[in-house]
Amino acid sequence: MLATHRGDYSFYAIADQMVWRPSAYSPQSVGVFARIMGAPDDRNLVDLGVKVGVTLKAPFKGRDNDVVGLAVGYAKIGSHAQGLASDTASLPTPGYPSRSAETILEATYLYQVTPWWQVPADLQYAFRPAGGIPNPNNPSERVHDEAVVGV
Repeated sequence: MLATHRGDYSFYAIADQMVWRPSAYSPQSVGVFARIMGAPDDRNLVDLGVKVGVTLKAPFKGRDNDVVGLAVGYAKIGSHAQGLASDTASLPTPGYPSRSAETILEATYLYQVTPWWQVPADLQYAFRPAGGIPNPNNPSERVHDEAVVGV
C-alpha cells in the first residue's frame, strides 16, 4: 500500500561569525560557521544535515579577497528511505548494507581574479557516499569512499 502525505517542511539554522581579525583595518580574518537542517523522515531522503567549518580571509599577502576554508558535513538518511532501499533491493543477500549516513570533509579556496570574477576550487572526500549505497557490482558491499575535485 502506498502512503501519501500532504505537504512537507524543513527547519534550518545558520550561524556565521568572524572570530578573529589582527586589527580593525586588516583584510585578514578568521570566521566560523555552522548549519543544521531537520525534516520529517517519512517523506525526505535526508532527515538531518549538519555542517561546521572555519574560513580564513586574505590567507596570503596581496590576496585580500581570497578565502580558504575547511569544513565537515554530515547527512543522516531518514529511516523510511533506509527501509525502502532495503525492501526494494534487487539482490537481497545476507549482509546487504543498509544506508545510514554520509560524512563529507571539504577543503575550498576562493580565488578573486578581478572584482567581478571569482574562481572557487573545492576538494571533498565522502565517507559512505549517498549514505552507503550498495555497490551495483557487488551488492553485499557498499560503494567505496570517494574523493571529488572541482573548479
